[in-house]
Amino acid sequence: MSPIEIEVIITSRSFDNAKLASEKLQRKVIPIELDITDDRSIDRAIKTLHQKIERLDVLIDNAGVYPDIGFTTEAAQFMD
Repeated sequence: MSPIEIEVIITSRSFDNAKLASEKLQRKVIPIELDITDDRSIDRAIKTLHQKIERLDVLIDNAGVYPDIGFTTEAAQFMD
């Protein structure tokens, strides 16, 4: 049995912090700047993800609370 190959995406309000955290892992990691309190930041992160990955299988959220106003159209595309 071969090991499962996964890509990890690390987000942070600071791209530099995401990059620093990604360098500590022993695998392929994609650092992305994301501030969940800023809708423009969310949109930029989604566009970046569309360029770097084809699909998102697992999401582990360790962020603060954000008002539940539903998914954006772009985010919903990952949920197919």
